Amino acid sequence: MNIFKRFTNLFTKAITSSGAAFGGLGGARWSTRDYANFAKEAYITNFISYRCIDMIAQSVASVPWSVFKQDGKNRVEIEQHPLMRILHRANPTEGFAAHMYSVTSFLNIAGNTYIDRLSPETGPNRGIPAELHVQRPDYIKFILDDNTKELIGYALEKEGKLLKEWPIDPITGVCDLLHIKKFHPINDIEGLSPIEPAAKSIDTSNEALTWNKSLLQNDARPGMIMTFEGALGDDQFNRLQRQLDKKMAGANNAGRNLIVEGQMKSVEPYGFSPHEMDFLEGNWDLARQITTTFGVPSMLVGIPGESTYNNFKEAREYFWDTTIFFYLQLFRDEYNNWFFPDDDKTFIDYILDDVPALAPRRQEKWDMVEKSTTMTINEKREELGMEKVGPEGDVILIGSNLIPLDMVGVTEEEVDDSESDMDDEDIVVDDETDEEASNDDGLNVK
Repeated sequence: MNIFKRFTNLFTKAITSSGAAFGGLGGARWSTRDYANFAKEAYITNFISYRCIDMIAQSVASVPWSVFKQDGKNRVEIEQHPLMRILHRANPTEGFAAHMYSVTSFLNIAGNTYIDRLSPETGPNRGIPAELHVQRPDYIKFILDDNTKELIGYALEKEGKLLKEWPIDPITGVCDLLHIKKFHPINDIEGLSPIEPAAKSIDTSNEALTWNKSLLQNDARPGMIMTFEGALGDDQFNRLQRQLDKKMAGANNAGRNLIVEGQMKSVEPYGFSPHEMDFLEGNWDLARQITTTFGVPSMLVGIPGESTYNNFKEAREYFWDTTIFFYLQLFRDEYNNWFFPDDDKTFIDYILDDVPALAPRRQEKWDMVEKSTTMTINEKREELGMEKVGPEGDVILIGSNLIPLDMVGVTEEEVDDSESDMDDEDIVVDDETDEEASNDDGLNVK
């Protein structure tokens, strides 16, 4: 099934068509684009796009989260906050890492991801999410206002049955279903899937692999044109055709000899062999196009011949800087806006202290802070995420060999001479303090 052709037709239908109005909220529903086709052709069939989505989702899911409260310039971790429960276990069947893996994967396949929250309606934790559930994008339908055509809610439908609805508060815009989407320049409601701009490359890659498999099943040879002297009879022609189909086709028949009756004039191939088409390099070019679309350095996917980065470590750091941090910050802002609509001091945030990919960068920061000559001990410890040691840590330690700038170039003999020149005649005491400066013998120093 061709993604690109299907997308053109389905996208037009998604914009212009509307379903039957039913359910408690009423209004027309728009069908989502063919998510199942994207999932099959790009995620299930194509190993390059699958690996890109999987790497992004794994990296995002590997980062732990916590709840914090802003206290002046500092932020304090709140270990006993009710939200800490779902930051470890999103719902009874999956942890938060599995939750984030699904959220990220759906966003890259469909361009949209949907999270349903279950919260207590009474008690001290009223309104605070107790469970988070990710919904499949193709099950979510949009509910539009009949007159304005604006989005007023979401509906969960499976096999034509309405299972649940989430209205959007017309005043606050709050909804118990969080919709995170990628930017789409011509669709105000749905996000743009990375698969859509990569559709041609993904389709071509899939077709190339299918074509190559067919050739392998035919002894890796292109089709042959057999020319005979004179015309073959029907029986002879049919017998030759059956022999070619049954005894020559398939990998198990590779290398078998063909016995032909009659006077054969010539045998010539038609089409191109994999070598003539430079199949492998052509498919790697397609792979590079796909990885570029998803923002994954092709070196990390295992594409041979890549020399864009000096080493694997540099490529991995680039991947985190340009791709993973975007998803982490996007999810952080969207979740905080959803969890704390009226609280600017409390928030959730990701913690990068134990991320293996960022270990070299943490070491660089540690070395830079450790070598600083303008920070106190407590400032260094705070910068590295450590507790202060008390007032004794509010000091700046410097090397014993450091000297003032105006002393640079002055020899030790010159320093000694300058000190010896300071004799009694150079000491001047104010007249008003002569009596206070006198010693026990009654001598005044002037």
